[in-house]
Amino acid sequence: MKITSTLKDQRSFSETYVVLDTTTPFGKFHVGIGVGALESKNLFLTEVGKAAFDRMTELARSKEGKLHLVHVASTFKAKKLVPGSLMAAKPGDSIFFVCKDSPVYDVVSAQLSFTNSPAPVAVS
Repeated sequence: MKITSTLKDQRSFSETYVVLDTTTPFGKFHVGIGVGALESKNLFLTEVGKAAFDRMTELARSKEGKLHLVHVASTFKAKKLVPGSLMAAKPGDSIFFVCKDSPVYDVVSAQLSFTNSPAPVAVS
């Protein structure tokens, strides 16, 4: 499955967090990534991960789509969970990947094929 992602344009924010515009053959999604844990219904994230998650909840509130939390516990699972989560979501949904540690984060990032430049902004 071909997946492409670009960093969301966040010029109005003082910090840049990993929040992506992701396109697959199944649709377009808002995708976030953070390091932390999801235990029962409790979400624990690093400070940067929490900021990215907060941005994702803002985006999810402004859309009709759902916000999906996906806990990624290993690099092996990342290779299946990333494409599987994108295939299971409906176009317009938001997906936040909660990565167990930095190596898992790196694999999730690679699976999302993201570039560090934001999507072009149309000027009218």
